[in-house]
Amino acid sequence: MTFRRRLDRILSFGKGWQLLYLAGVALCVFILLYLIAVVMGWGFKWQDILGLYLDAGNFSGAGQHDWFRLIVTFSGVILVSSLLITVFNNIIDNVSQSVKAGYTRYRVRGHILIIGSGKELFSILSALREQGGKEEIVILTHREVEPLEDSLRSAFSDPKFLSRLIFYRGARNNYREVEAARPQYASKIYLLGEDREKDHDSLSIECCDHLKKVCEKADKDIPCFTFLENGSTFEVYMHDDKPLSTPRLKIDLLSSREYSAEQIIAWSWFLPLLTVNDPRTSHFIILGTGPMAKAVAFSVAHNSHYPALPDGRPRKTLITVIGKGMREWLDNLTASREKLFSLSSYSYISGDGTTKRHDPERDILDIEWEFIEGCDSSPLAREYIRAAALSHDTQSVRIAACHSREEERIASVLHLPREVFDKERPVPVCIYLEEGGQTIRQAIGSGNYGKIFIFGPSEGAKGDPLLEHHSARGMLINGIYAAAVRGKENVNDFTQAWYERSEADKFSSLYCANALVFRWECFDTDSPDREPLYEAEHRRWMTSKLLMGLDHSCIMPYDELPDRKIRQHRFIIDEMLAVIKDSKEEADGK
Repeated sequence: MTFRRRLDRILSFGKGWQLLYLAGVALCVFILLYLIAVVMGWGFKWQDILGLYLDAGNFSGAGQHDWFRLIVTFSGVILVSSLLITVFNNIIDNVSQSVKAGYTRYRVRGHILIIGSGKELFSILSALREQGGKEEIVILTHREVEPLEDSLRSAFSDPKFLSRLIFYRGARNNYREVEAARPQYASKIYLLGEDREKDHDSLSIECCDHLKKVCEKADKDIPCFTFLENGSTFEVYMHDDKPLSTPRLKIDLLSSREYSAEQIIAWSWFLPLLTVNDPRTSHFIILGTGPMAKAVAFSVAHNSHYPALPDGRPRKTLITVIGKGMREWLDNLTASREKLFSLSSYSYISGDGTTKRHDPERDILDIEWEFIEGCDSSPLAREYIRAAALSHDTQSVRIAACHSREEERIASVLHLPREVFDKERPVPVCIYLEEGGQTIRQAIGSGNYGKIFIFGPSEGAKGDPLLEHHSARGMLINGIYAAAVRGKENVNDFTQAWYERSEADKFSSLYCANALVFRWECFDTDSPDREPLYEAEHRRWMTSKLLMGLDHSCIMPYDELPDRKIRQHRFIIDEMLAVIKDSKEEADGK
């Protein structure tokens, strides 16, 4: 390495080395000048040399050896003044660049730690801004920090809120980077990961392991909401009966796509509300076979459990999926949920209209499936959708656009048969959007496209963006279930009971909680006969277990259940109805 490269490297590397290098050069020059004066016998004391070297004001008036004194003075001006200014400028530049690039770390406490800049980031930050807190928000991402900071500054014009944001650049699967974010001192952690990255779930699981280790030092419990993307990852956790949390790090797993689907299916009133006197059935049509299609289909199946029809027949929900490559998609789906589809009625309709149907030996589920080959713009698909839109008297229809690409979803919605957008009886349509969606918003504003609803990251997490109530719903059901099994007197701390459960048990409780509020509106909860509610909960429970890829000895008709399981269903429903009723009365009182 040349002297110039070595010098540039030292001056640009760090402020400590810069100062040491400057001091060394200045000292060497001073010693050299003093030795020259001694060798030449000019009678200079070292104090004289030092005075001229450090302060040019000492060079005044005529004297002996003025040329040498001038050299000493100029050497001091150049080295001690000019180079010192240059080094301090370098130091300031380095600090500034380090902060902007996200390489500077701070000793923060009580902060909110967000790991990753995934699609959930904006809605979380929006909610934190609305809360108006003062805690610092640390965002650790392996992507370039400056573009991210610029985009957030454009989105949030609140200087006070922006001053709370601290950006770190680093890999979340690197232990030292995670440790430097000081998660053990955080008030809560959101583990998002990055959008469209390879090995998203593997990196997040590795990050979880690092967080567990670092948070062993914590002096309080720290909630950690972890988003995963791959359905296969969840299947692994569904078959693991060990709790994921540690004594200090309280982990809740979330599926990014399933969470988005829940926003429209479970936490809004998009699904049909069909009461005991309504003669119609529910028909949910999903357009596309993108990753969101499966999440929406499963969310519909978790929640669509209705009273029997007025004539006493079971009221079944039909879920139809229309898309290209349907045969392969269906094969993958049935392979991943073999038990579910062995017990389900489902049909595959090929592009030429040929139907192949599967009927189970025993018909015990209230969800039916239909899979249609071809794009939704094909004549077969358009005629199917048109006929469904006109079947007002027998079906309550909903449509969801879930193609892989956003432009496909938008085009699909705008080009639906006009019967869907009938001004008198429009069919509600929802579309998954990750970004923008101004075209759809313009269409909604025109009033010519019936009832279109947007869900997904572009809309944020409605009602619970910070997930403060997400776990609470599951905790309540889990606590009630534990009380049913162990007795009320043996369950005191619902939070502790929650984090002692496996992720499969926690998700089972969440599915139950999500479905109960919707079911409250469909059933006569004031009736002294609650058997229809108990039976519907059993249908929901069976479907949820099978959708999770699990099997159970109690997957059987309600009237064949052992008394123990019937008592559990009854206890959960009775206790939850009491909670919901109290909440409604409290809200009405306010």
